[in-house]
Amino acid sequence: MQYIGFDIQDTHYGIASDNIIEILQDGVITLLPCAPQGVCGMTHYQGRSYPVLDLYDILEVPVDTSLSCMIMVETKQHYYFVNVHTIPYLFEDGEAMEVPKALADSDIAIKQIFKWHDRMQLIISTEKLFAFLLERFRHTAYPW
Repeated sequence: MQYIGFDIQDTHYGIASDNIIEILQDGVITLLPCAPQGVCGMTHYQGRSYPVLDLYDILEVPVDTSLSCMIMVETKQHYYFVNVHTIPYLFEDGEAMEVPKALADSDIAIKQIFKWHDRMQLIISTEKLFAFLLERFRHTAYPW
């Protein structure tokens, strides 16, 4: 299987390519006032509006670049964007490693870990990440 990878500081993440619809560089994000942490706003794509999550904000890591690169993700019933602030790369699965419970239960919900070219790639569960989005919005005034 192939994955789209991206790095946040010294950690390497990935999303399964079969969950990815589009990758947009320098997309326009409309900020939402009083949006919950991890939600940076909304973006328009092909005539529709979609929420945008920011992994840096979810991980509470300072953004060290002005680059905006958004990955459109599809779950079983929903679409959303993830802003990764970096140019993504393609990789294939490697040697599977056990996922520690703390990572599996984290806000970004790591579902797999692969050893790839002498580094660990943490594979994000897009379903659990969307559940995180819904949970964050449930406690706001936004009718989602």
